[in-house]
Amino acid sequence: MHWARIGPWLRWGLVAVGLGAVVYFVVATGPAHVFAALASAGPYAPLVAGLELAAIATDVGAFASLLGAEASRVEWRAWLRSSAAAYGCFALMPAGRTASEVARASMLAAHVGTLRAATAGAQLQAAALVADGLISFACMLVVRLTGDAHHLAAMLDGNAALTATSGIALLFLIRHRRVARRLAARFPRLFSGFATGETRPQAFGVAACAWSMFGRLLLCLQYGIALYALGGGFSARGAAVAYGVHAVAATVGVGLPGQVGVADGAYLLFADTLGFAHEPAHALAVMLAIRATQVTIALVCLILPFVVRREPIDTAV
Repeated sequence: MHWARIGPWLRWGLVAVGLGAVVYFVVATGPAHVFAALASAGPYAPLVAGLELAAIATDVGAFASLLGAEASRVEWRAWLRSSAAAYGCFALMPAGRTASEVARASMLAAHVGTLRAATAGAQLQAAALVADGLISFACMLVVRLTGDAHHLAAMLDGNAALTATSGIALLFLIRHRRVARRLAARFPRLFSGFATGETRPQAFGVAACAWSMFGRLLLCLQYGIALYALGGGFSARGAAVAYGVHAVAATVGVGLPGQVGVADGAYLLFADTLGFAHEPAHALAVMLAIRATQVTIALVCLILPFVVRREPIDTAV
């Protein structure tokens, strides 16, 4: 059976397994303890959500930097609609980041052209990988300088090398003429202009990497606040450990939306490192609090494109 037919079923099957794992973790640590921990974090929910929204905005800045002068063609409603669709796919769909950037590019294609939007989307994925590598390296440094972390630092080392190298390589490949010609030969309608240089990437992606890194720093702060809300200490180490666990889990569970099941298990595995050696329910609740925020925002994002009306498109573009 062809992969195109079984692939979606396999991904949704993995999602089901991941959700089953979350249920198991909650039951194993005690539902009453988990829900009590989540309830205690309630007052910090607006701050956690605000940082999530700010991180979403950094993707808009990154994408605009990749479009260059053509970003001025995109009106605010298109940015809002495309960002909402991208985040909804990122948080809820099995394809994760790839589906996210496809959704964003498809909504912005009417303003800047299909190829330009698709190229910028690919570059943004690469920039996100570079930022993941940089933030993993930064978290590793904080963890190593502040004490033992039970192999977390070593895992962050590997994650930093893998993601940063992959991202930088992808940024170079996107601009490589030989790669462009091969893409044009395989997909002539989509990439013929790219191969001839008609729509080369406007920028290498340094600014996009900076925007993405800023977004990761906001998320690192968000995870530190979530840790504090659930009874942990608020410190650079706490934020680095909390986000570092997420960063490693995001790479391991890359094929799952929100790394469902994988991330939750990782927080239980590193409960002692997080400061919850005797309160594993609180460690699990850190991820669940973040996940609840993400799912709530994602559900709103799925509705938003239908609420915000599409602006008229200038057919001359």
